[in-house]
Amino acid sequence: KNLGLEQEVLFLFVGNNFRLKGVRTALEAMRLFKKDHLHAHLAIVGGGPIEPYRNIAKRLRVEELTTFCGFMEDPVPYYMAADVFIHPTFYDACSLVVLEAWASGLPLITTRFNGAGELMTPGIHGFLMEDPKDAGELAIRMRSLLDPSLRSNMAEKAYALGLSQSAEKNFQGIEKVYKEI
Repeated sequence: KNLGLEQEVLFLFVGNNFRLKGVRTALEAMRLFKKDHLHAHLAIVGGGPIEPYRNIAKRLRVEELTTFCGFMEDPVPYYMAADVFIHPTFYDACSLVVLEAWASGLPLITTRFNGAGELMTPGIHGFLMEDPKDAGELAIRMRSLLDPSLRSNMAEKAYALGLSQSAEKNFQGIEKVYKEI
């Protein structure tokens, strides 16, 4: 499926609660990319009120660097088209989209407020941000992943991490804890 997003490094966001999951931070990071004339694009997949975020993108003058895809029943084609997954969330117990991104071979940038971040090794599988409001840090991390060799190295390790996070393995871990108790 041609998504029309093949020309640049594609950063992907997937989520439904744009405010809680940090879409504004992602848009502000894209503004910093625009300043540096870097070739990157952000695809935002998810439902909910999109128009306020389109307005933010317009105000930040990054609407041409951003595609609002809306809700997708099957986001797999977007994972497959993307180069990097970003999830600058303010809270996520353990984000399923992060596990999907890793299983799709995507390095990721998320925050310490995402429980899934505890599964990764920062600098190996992606990056962990301290502050979900820090668009400058997000832009720096995104900029580093413009490097194809770093991106490829992290993608390979992210894929292995994603495959290791099976439901069966998690159930066995829970069962082990119960037996110990």
